[in-house]
Amino acid sequence: MNLKPPPYISNSQLNAFKRSPAHWLHYITEKRAQTPAMLLGSVCHLLALQPESFEKKYFIIDPNKRPKPDMNFNGKENKEWWAKMEEEAAAKSLTVVDKDILDTAKNCVESLRNDPVASKYLEGEKEAVIEWDSVGLHFKGIRDISAPEYIVDLKFTNNADPFAFQRYMRNEGLYRQGGMYLDGEMGGNFTGDPHKRVFFIAIETAPPYGVSVHELDYEVIIDGVNEYRRLGEQLKDCISAGHFPSYSFRSIN
Repeated sequence: MNLKPPPYISNSQLNAFKRSPAHWLHYITEKRAQTPAMLLGSVCHLLALQPESFEKKYFIIDPNKRPKPDMNFNGKENKEWWAKMEEEAAAKSLTVVDKDILDTAKNCVESLRNDPVASKYLEGEKEAVIEWDSVGLHFKGIRDISAPEYIVDLKFTNNADPFAFQRYMRNEGLYRQGGMYLDGEMGGNFTGDPHKRVFFIAIETAPPYGVSVHELDYEVIIDGVNEYRRLGEQLKDCISAGHFPSYSFRSIN
Protein backbone atom coordinates (compact mmCIF):
# COMPACT_ATOMS: atom_id res chain seq x y z
CA MET A 1 0.00 0.00 0.00
CA ASN A 2 1.31 3.43 -0.96
CA LEU A 3 0.37 5.79 1.85
CA LYS A 4 1.29 9.43 2.12
CA PRO A 5 2.31 10.13 5.74
CA PRO A 6 -0.14 12.37 7.63
CA PRO A 7 0.89 16.02 8.18
CA TYR A 8 1.92 15.18 11.75
CA ILE A 9 1.99 12.39 14.32
CA SER A 10 0.18 12.83 17.66
CA ASN A 11 0.18 10.88 20.90
CA SER A 12 -3.32 9.65 20.06
CA GLN A 13 -1.95 8.19 16.83
CA LEU A 14 0.84 6.48 18.75
CA ASN A 15 -1.76 5.02 21.11
CA ALA A 16 -3.49 3.47 18.12
CA PHE A 17 -0.19 2.29 16.62
CA LYS A 18 0.86 0.69 19.90
CA ARG A 19 -2.21 -1.49 19.57
CA SER A 20 -1.23 -2.39 16.00
CA PRO A 21 -0.27 -0.71 12.69
CA ALA A 22 -3.69 -1.69 11.32
CA HIS A 23 -5.37 0.27 14.13
CA TRP A 24 -3.20 3.30 13.35
CA LEU A 25 -4.21 3.13 9.69
CA HIS A 26 -7.87 2.92 10.68
CA TYR A 27 -7.42 5.85 13.08
CA ILE A 28 -6.05 8.23 10.43
CA THR A 29 -8.34 7.18 7.58
CA GLU A 30 -11.73 6.79 9.26
CA LYS A 31 -13.79 9.79 10.30
CA ARG A 32 -14.76 9.57 13.97
CA ALA A 33 -18.21 10.71 15.09
CA GLN A 34 -18.28 13.05 18.07
CA THR A 35 -19.85 11.38 21.11
CA PRO A 36 -21.67 13.30 23.88
CA ALA A 37 -18.66 12.68 26.17
CA MET A 38 -16.29 14.13 23.55
CA LEU A 39 -18.54 17.17 23.11
CA LEU A 40 -18.67 17.72 26.87
CA GLY A 41 -14.88 17.50 27.06
CA SER A 42 -14.48 20.04 24.27
CA VAL A 43 -16.90 22.45 25.93
CA CYS A 44 -15.13 22.06 29.29
CA HIS A 45 -11.73 22.71 27.71
CA LEU A 46 -12.89 25.86 25.98
CA LEU A 47 -14.59 27.24 29.10
CA ALA A 48 -11.49 26.49 31.18
CA LEU A 49 -8.89 27.77 28.75
CA GLN A 50 -10.48 30.24 26.33
CA PRO A 51 -13.93 31.24 27.61
CA GLU A 52 -13.86 34.42 25.52
CA SER A 53 -14.04 32.25 22.38
CA PHE A 54 -17.04 30.21 23.48
CA GLU A 55 -19.73 32.12 21.56
CA LYS A 56 -17.62 31.96 18.39
CA LYS A 57 -17.81 28.16 18.40
CA TYR A 58 -20.97 26.95 20.13
CA PHE A 59 -24.71 27.55 19.83
CA ILE A 60 -26.66 26.81 23.01
CA ILE A 61 -30.11 25.26 22.81
CA ASP A 62 -32.20 25.19 25.98
CA PRO A 63 -34.68 22.27 25.73
CA ASN A 64 -36.83 23.92 28.41
CA LYS A 65 -37.74 26.63 25.87
CA ARG A 66 -39.34 24.17 23.44
CA PRO A 67 -42.93 25.02 22.40
CA LYS A 68 -44.39 22.06 24.31
CA PRO A 69 -42.29 21.80 27.50
CA ASP A 70 -44.54 19.07 28.89
CA MET A 71 -43.77 16.83 25.90
CA ASN A 72 -40.58 15.25 24.53
CA PHE A 73 -39.11 15.85 21.07
CA ASN A 74 -41.17 13.18 19.35
CA GLY A 75 -43.98 15.68 18.88
CA LYS A 76 -44.15 17.70 15.67
CA GLU A 77 -43.88 21.18 17.21
CA ASN A 78 -40.91 20.36 19.42
CA LYS A 79 -39.17 18.47 16.63
CA GLU A 80 -39.62 21.38 14.21
CA TRP A 81 -38.41 23.86 16.83
CA TRP A 82 -35.23 21.85 17.42
CA ALA A 83 -34.61 21.56 13.68
CA LYS A 84 -35.00 25.33 13.34
CA MET A 85 -32.45 25.89 16.10
CA GLU A 86 -30.02 23.55 14.35
CA GLU A 87 -30.51 25.40 11.08
CA GLU A 88 -29.76 28.70 12.80
CA ALA A 89 -26.58 27.23 14.30
CA ALA A 90 -25.49 25.80 10.93
CA ALA A 91 -26.03 29.19 9.27
CA LYS A 92 -23.56 30.66 11.75
CA SER A 93 -21.16 27.69 11.44
CA LEU A 94 -21.61 26.91 15.13
CA THR A 95 -21.75 23.58 16.96
CA VAL A 96 -25.00 22.85 18.79
CA VAL A 97 -24.73 22.29 22.55
CA ASP A 98 -27.58 21.34 24.84
CA LYS A 99 -27.84 23.73 27.82
CA ASP A 100 -27.54 20.76 30.18
CA ILE A 101 -24.08 20.04 28.77
CA LEU A 102 -23.13 23.69 29.20
CA ASP A 103 -24.30 23.67 32.83
CA THR A 104 -22.27 20.52 33.53
CA ALA A 105 -19.20 22.07 31.91
CA LYS A 106 -19.56 25.21 34.02
CA ASN A 107 -19.71 23.10 37.18
CA CYS A 108 -16.58 21.19 36.13
CA VAL A 109 -14.62 24.37 35.46
CA GLU A 110 -15.79 25.99 38.69
CA SER A 111 -14.63 22.93 40.64
CA LEU A 112 -11.28 23.05 38.86
CA ARG A 113 -10.71 26.72 39.65
CA ASN A 114 -11.76 26.31 43.28
CA ASP A 115 -9.53 23.32 43.97
CA PRO A 116 -6.71 24.44 46.32
CA VAL A 117 -4.05 22.35 44.55
CA ALA A 118 -5.14 22.51 40.91
CA SER A 119 -5.70 26.27 41.02
CA LYS A 120 -1.96 26.80 41.54
CA TYR A 121 -1.20 25.51 38.04
CA LEU A 122 -3.75 27.27 35.85
CA GLU A 123 -1.70 30.29 34.81
CA GLY A 124 0.27 30.28 31.56
CA GLU A 125 -0.13 30.23 27.80
CA LYS A 126 -3.33 28.41 26.86
CA GLU A 127 -3.56 25.70 24.18
CA ALA A 128 -0.01 26.28 22.99
CA VAL A 129 0.76 24.28 19.85
CA ILE A 130 4.17 22.69 19.55
CA GLU A 131 5.65 20.96 16.48
CA TRP A 132 8.99 19.22 16.06
CA ASP A 133 10.84 16.56 14.08
CA SER A 134 12.18 13.32 15.52
CA VAL A 135 13.12 9.87 14.16
CA GLY A 136 12.31 11.06 10.66
CA LEU A 137 8.70 12.04 11.45
CA HIS A 138 6.93 15.33 12.16
CA PHE A 139 5.14 15.49 15.53
CA LYS A 140 2.57 17.87 16.96
CA GLY A 141 1.05 18.41 20.38
CA ILE A 142 -1.16 20.98 22.12
CA ARG A 143 -0.26 21.85 25.70
CA ASP A 144 -3.36 23.01 27.56
CA ILE A 145 -1.29 25.28 29.82
CA SER A 146 2.37 26.10 29.29
CA ALA A 147 4.30 28.16 31.85
CA PRO A 148 8.06 28.68 32.36
CA GLU A 149 8.10 26.13 35.22
CA TYR A 150 5.45 23.61 34.20
CA ILE A 151 3.15 22.10 31.57
CA VAL A 152 -0.44 21.17 32.44
CA ASP A 153 -2.91 18.96 30.60
CA LEU A 154 -6.57 18.90 31.67
CA LYS A 155 -8.56 15.68 31.52
CA PHE A 156 -12.32 15.77 32.03
CA THR A 157 -13.26 12.24 33.05
CA ASN A 158 -15.92 10.15 34.76
CA ASN A 159 -13.46 9.09 37.49
CA ALA A 160 -10.75 11.34 38.94
CA ASP A 161 -9.98 9.05 41.87
CA PRO A 162 -6.15 9.14 42.08
CA PHE A 163 -5.65 5.37 41.83
CA ALA A 164 -8.16 4.97 39.01
CA PHE A 165 -6.77 7.92 37.09
CA GLN A 166 -3.20 6.68 37.41
CA ARG A 167 -4.29 3.44 35.75
CA TYR A 168 -5.91 5.55 33.04
CA MET A 169 -2.67 7.50 32.59
CA ARG A 170 -0.78 4.27 32.03
CA ASN A 171 -3.39 2.78 29.69
CA GLU A 172 -3.74 5.94 27.61
CA GLY A 173 -0.01 6.64 27.41
CA LEU A 174 -0.10 9.99 29.23
CA TYR A 175 3.46 9.38 30.44
CA ARG A 176 4.40 9.26 26.76
CA GLN A 177 2.47 12.47 26.11
CA GLY A 178 4.42 14.23 28.86
CA GLY A 179 7.68 13.02 27.34
CA MET A 180 6.62 14.25 23.93
CA TYR A 181 5.86 17.71 25.30
CA LEU A 182 9.31 18.06 26.84
CA ASP A 183 11.12 16.58 23.84
CA GLY A 184 9.14 18.88 21.56
CA GLU A 185 10.12 21.94 23.57
CA MET A 186 13.75 20.95 23.03
CA GLY A 187 13.29 20.42 19.29
CA GLY A 188 13.50 16.64 19.57
CA ASN A 189 16.78 16.79 21.50
CA PHE A 190 15.61 15.88 24.99
CA THR A 191 18.52 14.34 26.88
CA GLY A 192 16.87 13.54 30.21
CA ASP A 193 17.75 16.77 32.02
CA PRO A 194 14.67 18.24 33.75
CA HIS A 195 13.58 21.67 32.61
CA LYS A 196 9.85 21.67 33.42
CA ARG A 197 7.38 19.84 35.62
CA VAL A 198 4.50 18.02 33.90
CA PHE A 199 1.05 17.82 35.50
CA PHE A 200 -2.18 16.09 34.50
CA ILE A 201 -5.27 17.43 36.25
CA ALA A 202 -8.34 15.17 36.29
CA ILE A 203 -11.81 16.69 36.72
CA GLU A 204 -14.91 14.57 37.14
CA THR A 205 -17.89 15.35 34.91
CA ALA A 206 -20.55 14.44 37.48
CA PRO A 207 -21.28 15.68 41.02
CA PRO A 208 -19.40 16.43 43.18
CA TYR A 209 -16.97 17.17 40.30
CA GLY A 210 -13.92 15.83 42.12
CA VAL A 211 -10.45 17.00 41.12
CA SER A 212 -7.07 15.27 41.43
CA VAL A 213 -3.61 16.51 40.42
CA HIS A 214 -0.89 14.18 39.12
CA GLU A 215 2.75 15.10 38.50
CA LEU A 216 4.83 12.84 36.27
CA ASP A 217 8.01 11.52 37.83
CA TYR A 218 11.03 12.23 35.66
CA GLU A 219 11.90 8.56 35.30
CA VAL A 220 8.41 8.03 33.93
CA ILE A 221 8.88 10.94 31.52
CA ILE A 222 12.13 9.46 30.25
CA ASP A 223 10.33 6.16 29.70
CA GLY A 224 7.73 8.11 27.74
CA VAL A 225 10.35 9.77 25.55
CA ASN A 226 12.02 6.44 24.82
CA GLU A 227 8.71 4.76 24.03
CA TYR A 228 7.42 7.46 21.69
CA ARG A 229 10.70 7.45 19.76
CA ARG A 230 10.64 3.66 19.49
CA LEU A 231 7.03 3.65 18.30
CA GLY A 232 7.88 6.45 15.88
CA GLU A 233 10.71 4.41 14.37
CA GLN A 234 8.41 1.41 13.93
CA LEU A 235 5.66 3.57 12.44
CA LYS A 236 8.11 5.11 9.98
CA ASP A 237 9.19 1.62 8.89
CA CYS A 238 5.56 0.57 8.36
CA ILE A 239 4.83 3.68 6.30
CA SER A 240 7.96 3.15 4.21
CA ALA A 241 7.07 -0.49 3.57
CA GLY A 242 3.37 0.24 3.04
CA HIS A 243 2.65 -2.66 5.36
CA PHE A 244 0.18 -2.35 8.26
CA PRO A 245 -0.38 -5.74 9.94
CA SER A 246 -2.71 -6.27 12.86
CA TYR A 247 -1.82 -7.99 16.14
CA SER A 248 0.82 -10.18 14.52
CA PHE A 249 3.04 -7.08 14.50
CA ARG A 250 3.27 -7.19 18.29
CA SER A 251 4.50 -10.77 18.34
CA ILE A 252 7.13 -9.91 15.71
CA ASN A 253 8.31 -6.82 17.61
